Amino acid sequence: MHKGFIHKTYEGMEYLVSPLLEGEGVRHCFTTRLGGYSEDHLESLNLGLGRGDDEEALRKNYEKVALALGFNIENLSVTKQVHETRSAYIKAPRLRSEGCDALFTDKCGIPLMSYSADCIPVLMYDKKKKAAATVHSGWRGTAAKICAAVISDMKNELGIDPGDLICAIGPSIGPCCFQIKSDAVEVFLKNFENTDFIRPEGDNVHYKADIWEAVCRTLKEAGVRDENIDLAAECSCCNDIYFSCRRQKGRFGAMGAFIEL
Repeated sequence: MHKGFIHKTYEGMEYLVSPLLEGEGVRHCFTTRLGGYSEDHLESLNLGLGRGDDEEALRKNYEKVALALGFNIENLSVTKQVHETRSAYIKAPRLRSEGCDALFTDKCGIPLMSYSADCIPVLMYDKKKKAAATVHSGWRGTAAKICAAVISDMKNELGIDPGDLICAIGPSIGPCCFQIKSDAVEVFLKNFENTDFIRPEGDNVHYKADIWEAVCRTLKEAGVRDENIDLAAECSCCNDIYFSCRRQKGRFGAMGAFIEL
């Protein structure tokens, strides 16, 4: 596994790229909250829909990302997330995929996007089959092993080999900040034989969970090679260049994880 992403800027907009995906020439990025047009608690590169943002500011934010990456915004396909494990195979551009936390495609020219603001964004790329995916792995999706479900769907639909996948895990809430209670621990216990990535705090009520490790384990169990996993290792809750549901106490925008063949 590799740790650490590359920070880039485009006209004041800061975003991150995975060294592994960059090395394959894959058009992709993980946005921050810097360099956009939104104001107040959505300042400034908010990409979240339905959050009360000014429509013109939101449009300009999307256009700026499209210009930075060089994709056609008219072909953008995005998730409509429900914190489950369902994915959609995108064969032609569609604006929103209802009830899906992941999108995948083998078609060129269709940028895929998922949202996050503490949840884990994961991008996947198969250089042999020329397939790509974007995944929103919230804590419930992480506990339910959404990444394994997406890989299974890609195998069934596209015939990919998990050993050929490159997976990039973007900025998200880290083990330093992700605190849960026993009810959430029980959810992880249902699907993970070893939950040593969860440790109790001193009050016997709260736990700290390393869900980056949970996602990495899920990917490797699904057949992804360790050397093909890229981890940003940047906590969205600690670092105010990111939107954070926990830090901003429910008044927050959203970042985007984009990938296009």
